Amino acid sequence: MALSAQGVVFSYPTGGLALDGIEFQLAGGEFVALLASNGSGKTTLLKVLVGLLKPQQGIVRLWGRESRR
Repeated sequence: MALSAQGVVFSYPTGGLALDGIEFQLAGGEFVALLASNGSGKTTLLKVLVGLLKPQQGIVRLWGRESRR
């Protein structure tokens, strides 16, 4: 898997829960569209997936490299 997320949780210091138990896998060469309403956590999810934000729970793996709390 090129990218995977298991049980990813993230909330902001202001108390807003942005991600709650995100799970998915993405193989190399796949294309994905991320569609949702404003304020639903799309940007937060992408920031967690690329390592700009650390998940408070769960595991993100990008090309086998693991990111944990």
